[in-house]
Amino acid sequence: MLDDTSRNAYAIFGGLTLGKWVFLAELDLVQDDDNTNKTTSLVSFFETNYLVTTSTNIKLSYDFHDADDDIDENERTRISLLGETFLNQYSQLRYGIRRSDGIPQNTLQNQTQVFTEYHVFF
Repeated sequence: MLDDTSRNAYAIFGGLTLGKWVFLAELDLVQDDDNTNKTTSLVSFFETNYLVTTSTNIKLSYDFHDADDDIDENERTRISLLGETFLNQYSQLRYGIRRSDGIPQNTLQNQTQVFTEYHVFF
């Protein structure tokens, strides 16, 4: 028996720097076909960064994911407002707020998070 599944993925992405501002964007289209089902997924990401000081960055980002274009109400979105401070060349403090919206019946996909993270690079 032959496996007649296929996946095609298309992406476009880019970035732009204007002084202390950096803009990033990506758009992905994924098509899966297994001879009985054909699924089209759409994923996008947009981000804006502003360099406040040489070690501190403010970031606003928006994520979108539609896992199956044929199903209504299954889209997921997330918007984040973050601050990132590099304490030295090996560590970063990230702090922010993130709002997620997903399938209405799933409370884990619909929440607001306030968080602090400490990253170590080595």
